[in-house]
Order: sequence, then C-alpha cells, then structure tokens
Amino acid sequence: MNFNKIKKNSFTIIIVIILLFSVLWFTEVEFLPLNVAKIVASNYMSQQEDGADYKVSGGEYSSAHDSYFIYFINTRTSSYRNIGIHYRYFPFEVYFDSDYPGIM
Repeated sequence: MNFNKIKKNSFTIIIVIILLFSVLWFTEVEFLPLNVAKIVASNYMSQQEDGADYKVSGGEYSSAHDSYFIYFINTRTSSYRNIGIHYRYFPFEVYFDSDYPGIM
C-alpha cells in the first residue's frame, strides 16, 4: 500500500468538504444558516405549550434586523406565528416571538 497517496487523497477530500461547507454557509445562498435557524425555531416551538400545533411554513433573512424570521402556521386554527433568530451567520438565539413580543 502506498500510504502517501492515501494521505494525499484524504487531505484533498477534507479540503473539498471544508470549501463546500464554507460556500453553503457564508455565501449569499445561505443554505445552511437558514436551515439551522429553522431547526432552532422548531426546537423553540416544541417547548411551547401550543407548539405541537404549529408547522414551519417558511423563512427568510432580514437585513434590517440582521436575523432570520421563521414563519409557522397553526394547523388547527390557521393562525401564523413568527420567530426571530439572531444572527446572520450564527443563527442560534431566539430573540423574538410574535405571540410574546417584548418578553425575550
């Protein structure tokens, strides 16, 4: 076996994975941060009293607030609820809930 060749191939694969991750996270596509924000908002909603009734209906980045807004719809009453997640590249903090404005 040629271990140098295996080492070189492994290094190349790692570099390609890092580049792909960086492109998906830090470019205008923002595929990964939006999905992370959806997961964080869904986790927040699952901890709420009526959270099981809500399903994700969409999400978008707001440059005015430097955060993501994830939209939920109540499957029983068809009412909407918005959850704000801070920050653009590290969306891990819930800072706004339309049902409880000003409490966060």
